Amino acid sequence: FFFLFFFNVPAPTAIYPLSLTDALPISFIVLAVLLSVRARRRGCWWEFLLAGLSVGVGSLMKQPVLFFGMVPAALSLWCPEAPNGKRFSILRPVSVGAGVLLAWLPVFITFAVWNGLSDMVYCVFLHNLQYANAAWELTGRRLMLRAGNFALSYWFLVVLVLVGLVEGIRRRAGAVLLFVAWMAASVLAVGIGQLYRHYFLLAVPVVIVPAAMGFQILWDMLARRGAWASVSRIGLILLAVGFPVADDVPHALEAMQHVKAAAYKLYGNHIFSASPTVASWIRQMTRPDETMYV
Repeated sequence: FFFLFFFNVPAPTAIYPLSLTDALPISFIVLAVLLSVRARRRGCWWEFLLAGLSVGVGSLMKQPVLFFGMVPAALSLWCPEAPNGKRFSILRPVSVGAGVLLAWLPVFITFAVWNGLSDMVYCVFLHNLQYANAAWELTGRRLMLRAGNFALSYWFLVVLVLVGLVEGIRRRAGAVLLFVAWMAASVLAVGIGQLYRHYFLLAVPVVIVPAAMGFQILWDMLARRGAWASVSRIGLILLAVGFPVADDVPHALEAMQHVKAAAYKLYGNHIFSASPTVASWIRQMTRPDETMYV
């Protein structure tokens, strides 16, 4: 639920959470973190390989997901609970990198076969680095404004995150390393996108996971309140979901009901009047046996 109404966005950008290219990578980020935690506990190099592979598959959909390779890489450096006694093994961080590369290998091979590898590397990696370089000029100020706005609008979610973090740190020493690496990757992934709103979806997991822990802790505490337990739990639910719903649902409904008007509002009239002309020019410049990929 929080995934759909994570941050307050006006129409038309309220429809961004429904974008599969922005939403699907999140599942691979969560899977990579889960595999990394399990791998650190067991000291299994092949689970770190799977964590890297998960990051790699997610990055095929959205390249900033590559930053989340920091999480398994950081956790792989030191495994104090490894049953074989090997707290450090170079094989583990190498496995993370190998997993990421394994996901991209079919892409590299395919473009190499069609003599397009250099163009692909430029478009997917080098050009994105230029985009990222321009992004850092805007990141600091925008990040502070958006983070402050989020904290004010969703103060109770922030409380849940803090409760969950405190409990996670109390239970496991590795929780600090996990959260720091995860948050750093999230900030980098959001920052590289010049903090456009749909990039914030990549930061959903690092907020929602500790928030869910905090919610569960408060839920269990309220169970001990006897006759007031049910009433207290209803109040907890209302506090947790009330602010996102009240703030975001109107924007989402407006965006979905008036998509065309929202598009004109965002892009202006020029792009729509020019599109038929551009399409006609492309049709004249291509042959029927040619294929254009967009």
